Amino acid sequence: MNPLPILCCGPTPALQRTLRFRNWCAEGDVVRTSEITCSVGGKATNAARAIVCGGGKASILSPASGMNGERMKRLLASEGLEGIWMETAAETRICQTLLDGEGRRIRELVENAPAWQLPEWGEYFAQLERTLHFHSALLLCGSLPEQAPDAAYATMTEMAVKAGKTVVIDAKGPPLKAALPFQPDLIKINREELCGTSGLDDIPDGMRKLMDEGAKAVMVTDGPHDAWLAAGRKIHRFSLPEIEPVNPIGGGDTVTGVTALSWLSGMKLHKAAIEGLGAGMAQTLTSHPAQYEPATARELARKIKAR
Repeated sequence: MNPLPILCCGPTPALQRTLRFRNWCAEGDVVRTSEITCSVGGKATNAARAIVCGGGKASILSPASGMNGERMKRLLASEGLEGIWMETAAETRICQTLLDGEGRRIRELVENAPAWQLPEWGEYFAQLERTLHFHSALLLCGSLPEQAPDAAYATMTEMAVKAGKTVVIDAKGPPLKAALPFQPDLIKINREELCGTSGLDDIPDGMRKLMDEGAKAVMVTDGPHDAWLAAGRKIHRFSLPEIEPVNPIGGGDTVTGVTALSWLSGMKLHKAAIEGLGAGMAQTLTSHPAQYEPATARELARKIKAR
């Protein structure tokens, strides 16, 4: 296991409220909650949570502002997750998850991440540059705030590459494409995001296009359907066992975090991808994003068929 933590960067964290409703289909205008829980959401947070759950170390570099930001800090500290915080003028957003009584029907209410002021981006980049030396790798996760420069992830990727750090990106669209010329080590993306980013419907063709543009390897997930990995000249396809998920939120982020952790711990990339997929499936069997039973993850990973 690498002694240095993995740095998970997410410019769009969220204070996450989960509301459970006993009677999802109640008539009338008022539907009362039966349970409310509060946690911290965002792709970087979930990736870090999954890494720690898998026995690794992770830090989160994130804005945390206003009363929502202070509560977010306290919640993460209670989980034992280390945060490196930056104050911005805009309050940390709130996102809400609506669940039925059994947790099987779900609706996400996602508040857009507020824009940053230009000097705040300079401060974030400077904080990243200072922090990189104390970490083994950089994970860039999720969307960017409104009005963010498309080159934000490109700037961070270039910094990490110059510092000799492994770079994994879980993002899509122009921010991802801008980072590709700096040759990130792994792109983790889902099928819909791959098609939108590459402009191609075929998964192998889309992966090759991202690699032609600079990515060293590309991993694609597609919910319960086959996952893919392209690395060098080889393309791996993974058939997943059937499961009955309870909560899919955070599954993809778990795949990202655990794949990166396993790879950095010395595992071959295609084997690390299988470990990540097993953890991602195990997470969907729980009601808590990016938390899973490692024994369940290993059991599911053994059932994945690679071809």
